[in-house]
Amino acid sequence: MRTIQFYRRDSRNFHLLYPLIFLSGLSSLIYEIVWIRQASFVFGSSTLAMSTVLAVFFLGLGLGSWLFGRIGSAAKQPLLWCAGIELLLAVNGLCTPALFAWADNLYGISYRHFDTHSALLLLIRASLVGLLLLPPALLMGGTLPLFCRQIIRDPARLSAKLSFIYGVNTVGAAVGCTVSGFLLLPTFGLAASLQVAAGLNVLTGLGFWWLSNKVEPSAPITPSQPLEPYYNRRLLLLAGWLFFMIGAAALANELIWARFLSNFIRNSVYTYTITLAVVLIGTAAGSLLLGPYFDRSKNPKALLISFGVLQALSATLLLLLTHLPASVWQGLQPWGLLPFILLMLPSTFIAGASFPLLNKIVTQQTELASKQIGMMTAVNIAGCIVGSVLTGFWLLPHIGLDAGIFISSAWTLAAAWLAIIFASSKNTPAFKARTSIYGGLSVWLLMLLWSPVRIPDDYLDPDDELLSITEGYNSNLAVVLRDQVKTLLIDRLWQGVETSNYQVMVAHIPMLHYPDAKDVLVIGLGAGNTARRFLRYDIKQLDIVDIEPRLFDFTRQHFPSRWMNDQRVHMIAEDGRNYVKHTSRHYDFISVEIGQLDRPGVSVFYTEEFYQQAAAKLNADGMICQFVPLSFLRPAEFAGVLKTFLSAFPNAQLWYNTDELLLIGFKGDIRQLSPEGFGKVTEEPSIGADFDLNYWGGDSYNLNSFPVFLGSFLASGAELNALANIAPATHYTDDKLQLSYSVSDFQHTDQRASALVPFIQQHLTPIMAAVTATAAPGIDLQTAAQVRDSNLADIIATDILGASTEHDSVESRRQRAQRALQINPKNIDAQDELQRAQQELNQPLPVRPKSFDSTQENLVEGPTTQQKHLQP
Repeated sequence: MRTIQFYRRDSRNFHLLYPLIFLSGLSSLIYEIVWIRQASFVFGSSTLAMSTVLAVFFLGLGLGSWLFGRIGSAAKQPLLWCAGIELLLAVNGLCTPALFAWADNLYGISYRHFDTHSALLLLIRASLVGLLLLPPALLMGGTLPLFCRQIIRDPARLSAKLSFIYGVNTVGAAVGCTVSGFLLLPTFGLAASLQVAAGLNVLTGLGFWWLSNKVEPSAPITPSQPLEPYYNRRLLLLAGWLFFMIGAAALANELIWARFLSNFIRNSVYTYTITLAVVLIGTAAGSLLLGPYFDRSKNPKALLISFGVLQALSATLLLLLTHLPASVWQGLQPWGLLPFILLMLPSTFIAGASFPLLNKIVTQQTELASKQIGMMTAVNIAGCIVGSVLTGFWLLPHIGLDAGIFISSAWTLAAAWLAIIFASSKNTPAFKARTSIYGGLSVWLLMLLWSPVRIPDDYLDPDDELLSITEGYNSNLAVVLRDQVKTLLIDRLWQGVETSNYQVMVAHIPMLHYPDAKDVLVIGLGAGNTARRFLRYDIKQLDIVDIEPRLFDFTRQHFPSRWMNDQRVHMIAEDGRNYVKHTSRHYDFISVEIGQLDRPGVSVFYTEEFYQQAAAKLNADGMICQFVPLSFLRPAEFAGVLKTFLSAFPNAQLWYNTDELLLIGFKGDIRQLSPEGFGKVTEEPSIGADFDLNYWGGDSYNLNSFPVFLGSFLASGAELNALANIAPATHYTDDKLQLSYSVSDFQHTDQRASALVPFIQQHLTPIMAAVTATAAPGIDLQTAAQVRDSNLADIIATDILGASTEHDSVESRRQRAQRALQINPKNIDAQDELQRAQQELNQPLPVRPKSFDSTQENLVEGPTTQQKHLQP
């Protein structure tokens, strides 16, 4: 008869094992979050790229669980194996930067050779991700079965022990997720976070090694008698299938929750951290609190009934919570974490309880606990992979969020039904359990047939008239009528309109400097308002890159799109940062039309590394243009954006374009303007029509006047460098992505742009610096300077108007409009708002002032623009 050697605990030291299990989970989540961030710089942050990374990571966990489950069943000193795993992870962690640099180089070579073969690139990416992440993920997956091999002794307490091991490890993972997302990454950066995780691995590994020497051997244990064939085969297969089903449902629900929350919570750099932390806390709580109760039953069928009831409850809660009226969830938005907790905690609590429950059914022999738990964990993770891939690439983009909720809940109900049907017999009819299934199914049918809630339609602004909505791979796309103007929204945020507006100048201002540019790259399509303007110049090729594959067809359907049929246009569904980094093409001009800095993934376009990559893809006389969205920035952040840009493009200019200023970088010398060149370009009818546009006033301030146009020039040279030093700031880098974290608290009522206007006015460059020396004497610089003052004043006026909320009284709206008009009497939006408020209050309209002093509010004292333009 085969015997297996176990080890007796030393009670004086064994209590240290659980802190080590906690630290093991903590370091693992630090690695996971850092790897996801680093992988985005190599492979891009598109859904396809990130899903590849996560799929490979989960595959490694599953393989490790299966492999070490088998190893653990025969291991005489499992803690020594744990020590070896932790030390190997430490070595891998310290080597991670070099490994990712190696993968980046190989992927770049492959990308440049096979950029038109998406399937081949996917295979190459998956292979490289596998080489990077499979070994450490495999090691991480091996810890749980080894912990079980060491700790689980008594079959009567199997569920309690497993739930405690699993719960403590998951609590550590939740802490690791929170610490890395809120402290390590924003404060210390990627490299330092890896060093912290590696240090924890060394500490944990040494702890496991020390404990292994404190455990003394005890008498051997004889394995239990073989179980009945019925239990061994049918029940084992059933449990495996249920493990797979709940794994698939768990990952599907995570993606569903993330997309659902985006309907009413502004997505920020912290959203993923919060979501994952709540999921892990709920899982740990379910395991720790309910796991011990499952040891009270030795009947596998009774445990299956408990499992079925829990899953039916989970499916019902998912349906009911997501189909509450939109106003309920929108009302919870100011409550911080409460929406996350209410939505995700119930289902994750049940999932955490289900893990020890099913393992209790499968594992009746303690000597086989390591092997069986490892095998079932691997099956569960296989379900996670399938659920994640199917939901991300088929369910959400092709079927939709609402249908995805019904399919996921139906899948969970099916798991519940399967468990209860298997457990039912003449002796155990399980009528109460069947009632829960019938109840869940009834709720499912009622919600499907009669629920008045439309997801995501109901979460749009009720004042907008919805014309069309579709769900993409990365975001929700909608077209609405807002103030009778067709408007594009992406995740409820304004992205563009069908009419000509300030966005067209993002193309025209740079092209006036370089009308001979031939190859143009635009990052960010939007409604196409900017991109199609480049085709009005004599260019050879226009490449448009956008991370959302669905946006191209959506824009084609709802906005002017004949220009998309131009043979010069090439549309590329790709992460823009990844494309610039790896493409073999070079450009005369790169336009980066991404400016909502509080959205995840946007700040990577404002780092030193990106600017260096862009400069490498520009031809010798190339240019780059980028938004500087003042509404998101405080002085230190504004200075950081400028300083980082100037580090790669020291020859640069800053131009006004509403509160989204334009930074233009020149790889060569700064190109200056002349009235003749301006006239030659704008005499072209298709281009000149766009210059019949003004930012804030009437036709007398249209941009087709060269002096009025020059009023948009703000700074270059020494003054631009001085602006970059108005506050202590460092270069923004990929390592920390400081900008993502510093702007995450943005609120539209902050009026940050107004606070920056005085700094800009202090550092205005003489207007003559923007024009050729021979042209300067003949230009009406006085008018240009007056317009520049009004442009800056209008930033404040617009900020005042933008601080309004839906709860404002008519009187507060009137006062706000009057205050804005004191700053810029010609602001049309303020005039209209005042007129509406006066009419609602039945008061006569005030007489509009004929002139204004731009130093009245928030502007610094000192020389005016009119005076500064004459300075040498």
